[in-house]
Amino acid sequence: MSANFLAVAAYETTLCMTSSPDHDTIDRLRGHLLALVPYADPAMHLAIVDAEADLATAQDAIDAYRALPRGLDRIYAQTHADQLLAAAVKDARAAITTIDPHAAQLRGTDMPITPTAIRAAAHAYLQLNGSAEEHTAIDTGTPMVDVHCRADAGLGRRITARITAGVRADIGFVPAHPPFLLTFDRLDGRLSPADNARRLLTRKDPSQAYLRVTDVPVEFNDGRRHR
Repeated sequence: MSANFLAVAAYETTLCMTSSPDHDTIDRLRGHLLALVPYADPAMHLAIVDAEADLATAQDAIDAYRALPRGLDRIYAQTHADQLLAAAVKDARAAITTIDPHAAQLRGTDMPITPTAIRAAAHAYLQLNGSAEEHTAIDTGTPMVDVHCRADAGLGRRITARITAGVRADIGFVPAHPPFLLTFDRLDGRLSPADNARRLLTRKDPSQAYLRVTDVPVEFNDGRRHR
C-alpha cells in the first residue's frame, strides 16, 4: 500500500480542520496519523504520537467549551481550544510532510498510471474513510483516468481540466487522489472543452504526453461530472 497516497489523504484532512471542527474530522485526522506510523522513520514516531495526543487534548477542550453557557468563560475557553487545535494541526502537517514532502502538493508526475498503481493508490487514499463497498469496487472495477473539463465564463477562452485517476465501478467513480487542475488556453474554438483537453493532453507517443498512460482508459467529459 502506497504511503504517498495515505499521506495525501492525511494532509487533505488537515485542510478540513476549520475552527472547532466536528468529532468525525478530528477522529479521522488522528486515525490518519496513527496509520502513518509504519511508514515513518523511527525518529518520527514520537512526533506523530505527540501530534495525535495533542489533537485529542484539543478535542476535549472543544467539548468542554461547548458545554459552557454563553458568556466570557465560554469565550475564553473557546479561544484556548482553538489555539490548542491550531498548534496540533500545525504539528500534524509537519509530521505528514516529513513522511512525504509531496503530500501538501501533488505533482502531475505523482499520478498513478497503471492498473496496479491506481488500485493501490485508491486503497491507500481511502484506507481510513472508505467504505467496504468502495474497497470492493477498487478491486473489481476498471482503473481509469477521468478528465472533467469546463470553459471559463464569458468568452470561454480558458479551459480547466480536472484530472483524477481512480476506478470506475457500479457504485460510481472511486478516486485514488485529490484531482489535479490544469488550466490552459483554448486550442480550437470549434471544439468542446473536452476535445481541446484531449488534443492537449494526449499524443501518439505516450512518452511525450502530459497523461502518460498506456494501460488504462482516459475518459474526457464536459459539463456535469459523472460520479
